[in-house]
Amino acid sequence: MIKPSKKLTVTGILNNSGRITAFFNEMPGLVVQGISEEDVKDKLIILLDAYIIRLESMKNNLDIQTTSLA
Repeated sequence: MIKPSKKLTVTGILNNSGRITAFFNEMPGLVVQGISEEDVKDKLIILLDAYIIRLESMKNNLDIQTTSLA
């Protein structure tokens, strides 16, 4: 059974030059800048799609290295 997806929250900061810097609160390293809320939303969707693709490719390329604590 697939659970409903959690709604991602975004923080946007408008600077003095009229640009908006925005990031997902759950993933603060993913940041975009835009000139309007619609521009920022479009860029966040593109960024999130690219991040998902990257995670999918990483899932099939795990390199597990073990070490001894002795």
